[in-house]
Amino acid sequence: MIKQLSFLSAFILLNINSIHSQNEARLSINRQIDGSYVFVTQQQFHLRYGLAFPLTFKFYFSPEVTGLNAKVKHSSTDSWETIPEKHPGDIYNDEEAVRFDYNEQYAFISASFNYCDSLFIKICDDADNNIESNYEGITKYYDNRQAAVTITADDWLNGYNDLFPPLLNIFRSYGLYVTVGITTKYLGSSVWDEIQNQLNLGSIEVASHSRTHPFIPYSDPYGEVLGSVTDIKRNLKLPKYFNANNEEYVYVWIAPSGEYDATIDSLLGLSTYLAVRLYENLPTDTPRAYIYGDSTFSSWNSDKNHFEPFLPTVEIGAPEWGGGDTSLSTLNDLYDTVIVKGGIYHLMWHPQVIFDDQDKDYLLNHLSYISFHSDLWYVNLGPLYLYHIIYEANSPAVTDAHEPVIKPSPGSYKLEQNYPNPFNPYTTIHFELKENVFVNVTIYSMLGERIAALVNDYMEKGVHEINFDTAGLSSGSYIYQLKAGKEVFTKKMTLLK
Repeated sequence: MIKQLSFLSAFILLNINSIHSQNEARLSINRQIDGSYVFVTQQQFHLRYGLAFPLTFKFYFSPEVTGLNAKVKHSSTDSWETIPEKHPGDIYNDEEAVRFDYNEQYAFISASFNYCDSLFIKICDDADNNIESNYEGITKYYDNRQAAVTITADDWLNGYNDLFPPLLNIFRSYGLYVTVGITTKYLGSSVWDEIQNQLNLGSIEVASHSRTHPFIPYSDPYGEVLGSVTDIKRNLKLPKYFNANNEEYVYVWIAPSGEYDATIDSLLGLSTYLAVRLYENLPTDTPRAYIYGDSTFSSWNSDKNHFEPFLPTVEIGAPEWGGGDTSLSTLNDLYDTVIVKGGIYHLMWHPQVIFDDQDKDYLLNHLSYISFHSDLWYVNLGPLYLYHIIYEANSPAVTDAHEPVIKPSPGSYKLEQNYPNPFNPYTTIHFELKENVFVNVTIYSMLGERIAALVNDYMEKGVHEINFDTAGLSSGSYIYQLKAGKEVFTKKMTLLK
């Protein structure tokens, strides 16, 4: 299965320089007059990372009522949709859902931006009356869970193709999520087919493990770091949380042999990599030492556009080169320590190490010990860090539509991004004029064909908005252009039908 790479891949690479310069640019929140909320994420940030995985928004509601429901939509013209309700004790890890805590009067609403830069949320009673609520931020983990459990595995290549399916089925049977590092260059069609089969079965994420599993320095660093992503996208159809905006996303780089240098570090930010997992022989003292940095989030590197590299908490199994663990008591104790601290229990394994241990007690009993806890978030490594990059921008600061907004007099010409975007069928274009001037606002196709003239008139200085009705147009990208005197500004917008 060979696929064409989208134009968006090239567009993303040209627009990454400043999208993380300010955390607050990632997410803005506005409370509407009717008590609903609209969350808006920066367009370039949305395009770069997809944001298809649900985020959990925490609301405090009053008065003390029961029988509530939560609703979402993605633009002002959409119809409200009711989110499925979940209850304490339910096992779910990646769904759009709402959980009400009526004792503490909190609602935890998990919803995704998906195809749109905006997300509307409201809480209603059983008569569909809006309930007054206060937004308190995004929770640290999905559904306000206590801690997270994630698992990575190395070395899916031709020689180990028969090892992975039975092992992944074991982890899947315990409700565990595994992120698998793929070495892409020499994989045959049957191997790609088996990887696709495992993706279709669920709970599996594909990570890049380079093209050829080289040692540093790489003879072809661009091919190893960026070419491996191209291989993955051409040969696989990635699951829904790695697929948005007509683009597919590979979030995790698993360093071959754990080796890493400045060249690799600089290239990772040119793709959609977020998480950089290294490897080394970890200490084998008993009880195994808890290492803070291996069980918490690494910090964001704004210059490189990815999180700093990190190690797993522990390797399960007994590799001949050392560093793994087969002691059930030390594994369980380490897991307990991480969970109590509210951290990330990050287990990793090699298929050639644990394949012959499939029936051994240390493996099965440890997987049983860490599984099916409703207060833990079981998640692939990529979505874990995708969620975290939004959480880092987390702020309960809300622009309240109940209060008048005083707009300063414009000191320059300015063309804003249309809102909503993507949109269907209506969108609004805002612009500012620093003086009275003759104005043209025109819509063009991506081929330069003139689609519509929205303004062709003399306008006074100030802030203006124009509504654009796309009736009769097909889905796709369009250019809108503002001419104000001798000044010309252009931006792109996307129509989705």
